[in-house]
Amino acid sequence: MEAQLEWIAKLLASAFEFSDVPVRHHEDQVNADLNRILPWNMSKESGLILEGGNEKSFLLFQAYLRRIEFPIKDYVADSKLVMDQVPRVLNALIETAAHIGSMEQTFAAIRLSQMFSQGCWWNDPPLLQVPQISRKVAESIITEVGETLGGISPLLHLVRLPPSEVSSILEKSGMKPKHILRTVKVIKQLPDVRIVRAKSVSMQGNASTFINGKIEPRKVIRKKVSVCLENVTPSNTRLPFSTSLKTSSSSLWVFLTDGVKELVKFEKCKVSSNRHELEINLDTGDTVPTKAHLIYSNIAGLDTSISIDMS
Repeated sequence: MEAQLEWIAKLLASAFEFSDVPVRHHEDQVNADLNRILPWNMSKESGLILEGGNEKSFLLFQAYLRRIEFPIKDYVADSKLVMDQVPRVLNALIETAAHIGSMEQTFAAIRLSQMFSQGCWWNDPPLLQVPQISRKVAESIITEVGETLGGISPLLHLVRLPPSEVSSILEKSGMKPKHILRTVKVIKQLPDVRIVRAKSVSMQGNASTFINGKIEPRKVIRKKVSVCLENVTPSNTRLPFSTSLKTSSSSLWVFLTDGVKELVKFEKCKVSSNRHELEINLDTGDTVPTKAHLIYSNIAGLDTSISIDMS
């Protein structure tokens, strides 16, 4: 995962939008200092230089995600300039990877989007997105409830528990009593959209073929996957996390994959009602999808997946 994330971040930084980021006199040395302390460093062998706007943007990405303080005030303004461009360019990368059909690259690009939105590193527990949950408390919660429960993360597990049970877990995990009530409210405001079912459906349809100068009608079998989503989010929900990025509410993606490496189809959707039926048509020659995934672009730890009913 980390290698893919680094590659996607470098690809993002190479976009035209970041080429004009200013590199002032002597800032090449500051960039070199940052390059030494950041996890995804740039080497001469890679062909990257430290005097370019794209390379500086790559360093600014990491500094933001690692919450490193800049030694120069100009870098604060530069970081804001760069971060303002990230959501739009990264969203284009996600869609491009999805159209290509690479499950690994698409999911890595979405994970990077979540990282930027919440200002966290790739292997940080999703629980750290919630205000007042420290790393120590997050580790205690994971010990208390387990790393995954029925295929969902500890964060989503808390979202689906009654408030009293969430409060009890937070208390056992060592959170200060004065923070528990607010933290429970934040967790219960998180969106909770579930995949109720995903079923493959075959239908007979009409088509035509041009033969010997004539259009001949013929019968064809068309396939689609019907995905039923259930929105059990409280009606007064708002995204409770503060972020310096200019993003709207989190996009919801539904992906159909072969469960291994190929992304077959995808849809970006908004689920405003309690039940939402999504019909995703398959093209002739498409790989038969076996799994449906639901992923938020801006929030980690709320994704779910389900096997597609092929009967």
